[in-house]
Amino acid sequence: MKGSARSKCMTRHASKELPLAGPQSYNCLVSSQSGVTYVLIIVRKVESILTRIFLQIMTAFLESWLVGPQHTQFYTRTYRPASTAKAVVVFVHGFIEHIARYEHVFPTWSACGIAIFAYDQRGFGRTALDTEKKSKGSSYAKTSWKEQFQDIEWAINHAKSEFGSIPVFLYGHSMV
Repeated sequence: MKGSARSKCMTRHASKELPLAGPQSYNCLVSSQSGVTYVLIIVRKVESILTRIFLQIMTAFLESWLVGPQHTQFYTRTYRPASTAKAVVVFVHGFIEHIARYEHVFPTWSACGIAIFAYDQRGFGRTALDTEKKSKGSSYAKTSWKEQFQDIEWAINHAKSEFGSIPVFLYGHSMV
């Protein structure tokens, strides 16, 4: 939306509302994702740069259910950068967590040219709790070290096959 005399985008500075230049020198970009509305005020001179960064940060992900070890259905998310990926991170969340807790981080990595493959571990997140798509034997906190290591190996192999010869990094959090 473009600025007008009555509906200008404003910025707060020292508890005052100050208009951002003249009515034709800026645009506002409004977007909603996951129930949060983002408003970005763009001064036209830097509009193309900021728009590109904003859109990369708002990167969408591919949501899939993939069959892993022991025929377990895993809820997964794959974030792909807008340009060719330089590397891929296989992300393993922590104990009693799920991958949605990290959705503020993954788009930032993706905007830097890094692809991300993340999955809800066996016994956690949607892999354990989704009423329609989880595996028959899946339940909350039901897992073992042996199964987790098999699952991680499966995830790494999936990332390698999905992204080819780029470097693969394993990023884990808090399962010890």
